[in-house]
Amino acid sequence: MRSFGSVLRKLTSGSGRRVLALSAAVIALVGLTAATAGTASAAAAPHTVRVTVQMHVVGFNATVARAHGYLVKTAPDGHQYAVAKGANSAVVPNTTVPGNCGTATMDYTAIGGKAANVYTGFTVDDGAWLFSWNVSVTDNAGVGNESWGDYLASDHQWYTTWETHHSVTGYSWAEVTSGAAFLDNGTTCEAANVSASTNLY
Repeated sequence: MRSFGSVLRKLTSGSGRRVLALSAAVIALVGLTAATAGTASAAAAPHTVRVTVQMHVVGFNATVARAHGYLVKTAPDGHQYAVAKGANSAVVPNTTVPGNCGTATMDYTAIGGKAANVYTGFTVDDGAWLFSWNVSVTDNAGVGNESWGDYLASDHQWYTTWETHHSVTGYSWAEVTSGAAFLDNGTTCEAANVSASTNLY
């Protein structure tokens, strides 16, 4: 068996030093590769921030209300509210002007390849028969828009996704430029200031 001294002399000789240098280089390269892969994975991981804000009553349509079995009343202080036909109209409900009638949501997530996902929609307190929803996406190259609208079967919520494709990377944001749910009780429930941002890559 070789002594420790002979092994040490072997490693510190010309060929031994080359082996040590090569081993150190391999170890450093492996470490650098692992670190780079970890950094790339972290950069590529989608980061989603969900923004949810209150929607507000902006008016009533008495004709729509009557068609769905509601009446639009005016309180002594002048604000309007909707009640079901036959209900005690002396009781003023929470759905008034102004007032909260639901929530609107926006997610905007970069997914790589200069693309991103928009997730947006609303949940309302009462059933809706119609909606209109418009979203704009802005990046360093300009603005893109998408719109949705349709009849609803007294639904309390509607959500959708939109995959956006861009010509640039960097900061970008999406916002509901106009959005409203038209409720069975005649309420117009509107969304405002709903936006989220991401970094395209």
